[in-house]
Amino acid sequence: MPPRLAHLHFGSRLVALLLAGAGPGLLAESGHSVEIVLPADTVMFAPSSLKGFSAAQANCVVCHSTEYIRSQPPLSLAAWTAEVKKMKKVFGAPIADDQVEPIAHYLAETYGPARAPASGTPAPK
Repeated sequence: MPPRLAHLHFGSRLVALLLAGAGPGLLAESGHSVEIVLPADTVMFAPSSLKGFSAAQANCVVCHSTEYIRSQPPLSLAAWTAEVKKMKKVFGAPIADDQVEPIAHYLAETYGPARAPASGTPAPK
């Protein structure tokens, strides 16, 4: 058997073995449902009077954890604007057109270059 086909054949057998050993709780035909409880997201956006604060809370966490957003490099306003526009246009984020700039402004002011170095938290003002 050619190496490529042997790899494919091995891969399909491995998947079959994994499914066979998965146990009845994970297989659809078992008739049992499985409940997964995720831990609460304890990281919150830094409170702000900026208009984009509430818009970020309402829109960004639909797809991202707050921790993920806060852990981004300290991006400039232009970079955050490009990121928010990309999320809306490319990934279909439900962000109203008039909320793109306020969200980017909030993110840049709060998590941009002025934030405390390497802490992921905003710099004191």
